[in-house]
Amino acid sequence: ANAQTGNILLMAVNLAKGNFVVALRYFAPVMAFIAGVVLAQTVHHIFKGRALHRRQIVILFEAAALFASAFIPYELNILCNCIISLACGAQVEAFRKISIRGAYPQSYACATTMCIGNMRTAASSICEYVAHKDRDDLRKGLLLFSINAMFAIGAVAGDLTVPSHGFLCEQNQGIEPVENAGQKKQIVEKIVPVAIVLQFVEQHVTYTVGIII
Repeated sequence: ANAQTGNILLMAVNLAKGNFVVALRYFAPVMAFIAGVVLAQTVHHIFKGRALHRRQIVILFEAAALFASAFIPYELNILCNCIISLACGAQVEAFRKISIRGAYPQSYACATTMCIGNMRTAASSICEYVAHKDRDDLRKGLLLFSINAMFAIGAVAGDLTVPSHGFLCEQNQGIEPVENAGQKKQIVEKIVPVAIVLQFVEQHVTYTVGIII
């Protein structure tokens, strides 16, 4: 649900095959993503110049939306996908750059929900540093690589939490350990939003405080 490339691809393929109902399942998250961008822009205009920063409003909305999605039953998976896409659209629009404070303050464009753009820019910046010895290129490359590293840490945290979450659910309900693949998938989809919340919080703190390299 984060990146809409797959949704658009699958929507187009199913439209070409005449599977309009299936295509609608992939169209809904795309529209939710667009709605998230519109929401973030609306918040920007409403809260511009106020004490409460617009990005604080967006991050609180994302945390609430992702927390709520963890309680949506597996049968309503499409609704969960749309909520996550909505939060992702707001995140992409509101957090488009990261700043470094210190003797040489800089701001760099970055992606906080996808890795490929950061990876390309970071690798290119490191190459520029090797060629020209400009420390600004080194700072930029290391910073963007660190964002991707935090993304990976969030994924690992979610994966490590799944077994304990499933065990606690089984103990509380007095049932045997989960063996059904569908049930395991449901547990994963309920815990991943929690990891994403932690990821968004880390990004917001990084943006607010700044990093000195």
